[in-house]
Amino acid sequence: ERIHIRFFFRDLTMTSPFYDFVIGGLSSSGSTFTAAPFERVKLILQCQDELLRKRRPFTPQYGATEIITRLVREEGFTSLWKGNSFAFFRYFPTQFLNWFHKNHFRQWFPPVDSKKSMVRYYINNIAAGTVAGALSLFYVYPLDVMRTRMAVDVAMNGGRHSVQVFDIAKRILEYDGIAGFYTGFGISVFGIVAYRASYFGLYDVLSAMVGPKSGFFVKWLVGWSATIASGWITYPLDTIRRRMMMCAGEAIQYSSTWNAFTTIVREEGVMSLWKGSGVNILRALVGAAFLVFFDYAVEQFQNKIMQRKRN
Repeated sequence: ERIHIRFFFRDLTMTSPFYDFVIGGLSSSGSTFTAAPFERVKLILQCQDELLRKRRPFTPQYGATEIITRLVREEGFTSLWKGNSFAFFRYFPTQFLNWFHKNHFRQWFPPVDSKKSMVRYYINNIAAGTVAGALSLFYVYPLDVMRTRMAVDVAMNGGRHSVQVFDIAKRILEYDGIAGFYTGFGISVFGIVAYRASYFGLYDVLSAMVGPKSGFFVKWLVGWSATIASGWITYPLDTIRRRMMMCAGEAIQYSSTWNAFTTIVREEGVMSLWKGSGVNILRALVGAAFLVFFDYAVEQFQNKIMQRKRN
């Protein structure tokens, strides 16, 4: 049954692509907003050593509770959402671009029956998703750079040091030009490939272990476990790209992705690549909880609309 909804002076159908785009964008943005405090803490844990490497007058904080306490005390409670506006503006275009590009590039990779050729099936899925994700990321990557820089900016040694958006953008343009806004882009694309490959591989292995007749909760647990495990496996790639973002517009920079990796491991140890990974799991849990609540609310709203139409 086609149900029309009035949304910003436009009639939407619950089965229309634009309706899916709006609902998907709202759910993603709401999930990001809810988990934003965890995201900022995670980014600080990931990147604060980069501030020390640049000899900034900054006192590192090595616990999530310590960071939250300091941020609230020195910058106020709303500072936990600092930089989140860039994430909000990033999600709607990303949602649309992913949908548009994925449908477009699927024509390059014809569908393959997974029962006939599992390898080709995975390659086609990963390839189409990677190309679509890379192009979408290219359009919004500068927002990701700005979000990281704003989130990691903290009051230094109790002072009221705080940079503004235009200060960061101006500095990056002066030192590195437009290319500075794409620092770490290569490792980000590689991260998309690695994440998708590990996710699909783990999901199928876990699904085979529990069997096709498993209940809803077990299937949800399989999907959640695959997501968390894939995120943890590829987390060092995210750390490297975030650290490279912190170098945009700075005098001290990494010469390459490999140089960033070797420098971090040599000076800080291998485990530094996973700093903030625990908080990242909490962030994913909070975000997933919001999505479940949002999906339930949308379902209830749709049911009420359908009941009114029938009456």
